[in-house]
Amino acid sequence: MRPKERPLVQDEVVQLVQVMSPVLPKAASDASLNDAQKATLLGEIVACWSVPKGAPQVKLGFSLDRSGKPKTGSIREISHVGGAKTAVQSAFAAAKRAVLRCGRDGYTLPVEKYQQWRDIELTFNPERTSLR
Repeated sequence: MRPKERPLVQDEVVQLVQVMSPVLPKAASDASLNDAQKATLLGEIVACWSVPKGAPQVKLGFSLDRSGKPKTGSIREISHVGGAKTAVQSAFAAAKRAVLRCGRDGYTLPVEKYQQWRDIELTFNPERTSLR
């Protein structure tokens, strides 16, 4: 039997955005994404994330093209914390679906800051989600 998935409710998305730490590498301060841009990106991805019951924390890495669309072949698991192999696979698959589904039309990102957001690391944690 497949574990029930629970969609993230709006209040949880807001909480996740509020606890998010500075996330992307800093270059010149005028080239870095501001907190609102980071929150927008995180909110867009989290809106498509269905958290599998009992999901462990997984960290994904992926690249985006200049239009903000995920490069499908670039999505990879970087690490995970806890969980049996099948739970990790399920959590990774759910996170990957979220990135692809919500990025289908491209994420809302400033093109002039492409160097800052072309490579993303995102930790999917049922307790808290953060972006790097």
